[in-house]
Amino acid sequence: MGEKLYASIGYRKENIESFYMQAKGHRVQPADACYHCKLEYGPYTSCIVFEGMVGEFKPCANCSWGKQVVRCSFMKSTDLGDNSPASSVPTIEPSQCHLGCTKKKRAATHMDIQQQEDILSQQEAVLSQQKAILAQLQLIVAAKELEGAGRSQSAS
Repeated sequence: MGEKLYASIGYRKENIESFYMQAKGHRVQPADACYHCKLEYGPYTSCIVFEGMVGEFKPCANCSWGKQVVRCSFMKSTDLGDNSPASSVPTIEPSQCHLGCTKKKRAATHMDIQQQEDILSQQEAVLSQQKAILAQLQLIVAAKELEGAGRSQSAS
C-alpha cells in the first residue's frame, strides 16, 4: 500500500501537505463542507480542514490537492489580498454548475489511480521474476565454485 500511496502523491509539495491535512485534520460535517467537496471533487471522500494552518486562509485538504486552493469556498478573497487570482474568481452557485463535469473528473482521477496500480502490479511481477532469475544464477555460480574447488582438491 505504501508504494501505491507514494505513487499517487508523488513529489508535489502541495499533495504531501494535502495528505497531511487529510490525516491530521478535522472532518467537516457534510452540510458545512466546502462547495467542491459537496460536489465530490478531489481525491478524498470527505471535507477535512487542518486547524494548524497559519492565518485565516484555511483551505480543505481536497482543494489543497494539486494547487487548487483558490477553488475552496472556505477561502475568502481578503485572505490573499485584492490582487490575488482568487479575488477575481466568480462565485458559482450550485444551480449554475453542471454536476456531471465534476463527476467525470473524479472518475478520471480514480481511473488514473487504477492505471497506476496496474502498472505498479506489473512492475512488482517483473521484479519478482528478476529476483527468481538472480537466485538461480547465484545457485549456478555456487555450484560452479564447488565443482572447481572439488577438481582442485582431487588434482592435489
